[in-house]
Amino acid sequence: MTEETNEDVVSLLPFEDEDFADLLELMRLTWYDDLDVEDGVAARIAADELIPYLAERTFSRLAWRTHDGSDRELLGAVLARHGEAETAQRAIWEGRLAELEDGIRADLGDGALAGIYRQEMDAKADMLAERDMPDDDCLILLAVSPQAKGLGLGRRLFESGTGYLHEVGAPTAHLITDTTCDWPFYEHLGLSRLAERSNPGAVAPAPSTFFLYGKRL
Repeated sequence: MTEETNEDVVSLLPFEDEDFADLLELMRLTWYDDLDVEDGVAARIAADELIPYLAERTFSRLAWRTHDGSDRELLGAVLARHGEAETAQRAIWEGRLAELEDGIRADLGDGALAGIYRQEMDAKADMLAERDMPDDDCLILLAVSPQAKGLGLGRRLFESGTGYLHEVGAPTAHLITDTTCDWPFYEHLGLSRLAERSNPGAVAPAPSTFFLYGKRL
């Protein structure tokens, strides 16, 4: 899939291992750029969130922009899951996560910043249990670069991920978002809020509330 704007071309391509550094920088700029820590520490915190997503994905599309065939720029990404990811894939990324978390603990101890992703996972488990929903057929990541706002990439990536889930026979799709994200965007796309969980004692940049959204496919 491509989209032309003057001499720019935006292509949606599957994630490759060599894309990790670019995707990690997209995560850092999108959600962790305002942390009061060094960029290297912020990148490790972002990786603590990103690597589990890469371990469990069964679908991926990254939005790359090129200009006149020159170097490409990553503008956004979507990761989705239906069923179980390949065992070898999970083992590789889970191994990288174990190595990373030692560094995070050395940088930040066991404070609020080091536990943002785990707070989200705890809230996710509670909300899915409340709705008696399996932890499957979901968008596990949807990120758009701050530099790409207004290009319609969020919708394109969302429809790419939900289109995949529909093709593999998923009856519904769901996702987790929170108050640090553009959560009204999902209501604009027609998703329903199914549950929410507050995050007591949250310290910025941790979100104050998590949301579960879903739709029938």
